[in-house]
Amino acid sequence: MIIKRIITITLFCFENNLWYMQDKQQGAIGFNLLSFGIFPLTNTSEDINAAKRAQDFYLGWYLNPFTFGEYPHTMRKIVGSRLPLFSKSESNLVKGSIDFLGVNYYLSFYVKNNPSSLQIKDRDYTLDTGVEIQPILGIEPWALHGLLDSLKNTYGNIPIYIHENGQPTDWDSSLEDWSRVKCLHDYIGSIPDILRYFCLSLLSRDVTKV
Repeated sequence: MIIKRIITITLFCFENNLWYMQDKQQGAIGFNLLSFGIFPLTNTSEDINAAKRAQDFYLGWYLNPFTFGEYPHTMRKIVGSRLPLFSKSESNLVKGSIDFLGVNYYLSFYVKNNPSSLQIKDRDYTLDTGVEIQPILGIEPWALHGLLDSLKNTYGNIPIYIHENGQPTDWDSSLEDWSRVKCLHDYIGSIPDILRYFCLSLLSRDVTKV
């Protein structure tokens, strides 16, 4: 309910000022999402379907309304009446309403099918996914590339900006941090089609045009 209200109310406010933002200011409306790369733990059909289901819950919950005007079918089937539906007018307002997607990326997961969680009566959305997740540790540019490919294949060619990415280090680490240089080099090198890349730091967000 909260996600639906945030999306529709925000867009209602934007709609009333859209002509000014785009015509007068040449502005654009985007949506920022903390995103995760999600991959099947094995090549079994169960884990492949589980990964798709997890993508629907962790990413599609927010992004499907902007593209298709409704929540993912998987969510609607599993969550049932606990998930509010968009009215026709709300769906028309939300669908196609963003010009770009902002991605905050730090972590990816392997996903294993866990249908037993769906048998629990009182579930939250993590149990509704019916999966077990294992974090992919370390700097893995292929995982970010896989996430971006998945977003493109699911939601089309909407422009994507990397709004946050980077490598965490200890507070007293040396400024001679060549591991960070390598991290940024590897990540930027894996995403040639991205319009903007922002590296999150302690004091600022440094931007690199790629």
